[in-house]
Amino acid sequence: MSNVAAVVVTHDAEREILPCLDALTCLNLGRIAIVDNASRDATVPIVLAMARELRRHGQSMTTASTSW
Repeated sequence: MSNVAAVVVTHDAEREILPCLDALTCLNLGRIAIVDNASRDATVPIVLAMARELRRHGQSMTTASTSW
């Protein structure tokens, strides 16, 4: 595992988020965090199903996180 992290900012990205996260996962990064900007599609449920860290724009809570 590396000391490098990735942050992905999303907004209504349900079609793009899985390929993006799959590509980042292949890089063996220390952390991948998703910052969602009020998506109205299935972006948030997709990210939560993959147990990534998610922060919703305007909220300071972490909904789900991992330390892989």
